[in-house]
Amino acid sequence: MRLAVFTIALLFIVALAVLTVRDIRVHGATPVGVLAIVILVLFTTGIVGALLHPPRR
Repeated sequence: MRLAVFTIALLFIVALAVLTVRDIRVHGATPVGVLAIVILVLFTTGIVGALLHPPRR
């Protein structure tokens, strides 16, 4: 189950990253685009870190 959640979360993050890069290519680097990249980095580190290191029992 953990692997399925990890895979879905990564697919979601990759999809958002692709859309963000596409937007930056079309409209240039805007403050919203930079903010989106920062949020994606925070999501990625938080989700990947939480799913790769389960809580102690």
